[in-house]
Amino acid sequence: MTVALATAAGGEGDLASDKLSNLRTVGSGFASLIYEVKVSDDYQMLQERCRSLWDALAKNSKLPQLLVRFVACIALLIINIYLGLEKLQQ
Repeated sequence: MTVALATAAGGEGDLASDKLSNLRTVGSGFASLIYEVKVSDDYQMLQERCRSLWDALAKNSKLPQLLVRFVACIALLIINIYLGLEKLQQ
């Protein structure tokens, strides 16, 4: 709902809304592994942190594909920024 309201308020189309929704889904699904894993965690703690990911995967089997798509979009964004900066330097 928040994603839909944000894109509607910003005048964004369906594609932008889908990207934001995918970002939210990926972020919430992988959050425990991205933000909570510590170097000092043992195997049992890692399994605990994976539990929320497994729950998210049970609800949405496309989560790994969404992560890959999200990373690809970020990579393209970085490349475009780099190429834009390179043109400015010439």
